[in-house]
Amino acid sequence: MRDVIGKYAQAFDDKNADALRQLWPSMGEKYAEYKKSFDNAKAQHLEVTIQTVQISDDGQQATVATSVMTNYTPKGSKMMKRSDQAQFDLVKQNGTWVIRNVR
Repeated sequence: MRDVIGKYAQAFDDKNADALRQLWPSMGEKYAEYKKSFDNAKAQHLEVTIQTVQISDDGQQATVATSVMTNYTPKGSKMMKRSDQAQFDLVKQNGTWVIRNVR
């Protein structure tokens, strides 16, 4: 689970919507939104700190509560900083954790 969350943050740092979609195959229309945001960014850095992890009794689902610090620099503008809370819903697919939803 920690690996998936780390790769999620790395996809933002790399501005790589395709890598994000590999971790979050059910992201649907959000792919285009992230791709546009990444294309408009001069730089971006995401720091995700895991606060709690809850795993289902069958070990196939997990909910990860996090705090997220974002530094986003749009092309032609100054850096914007933001701090949020995010909850990752993870599910195991073929023995590997993937993101089902981020809220």
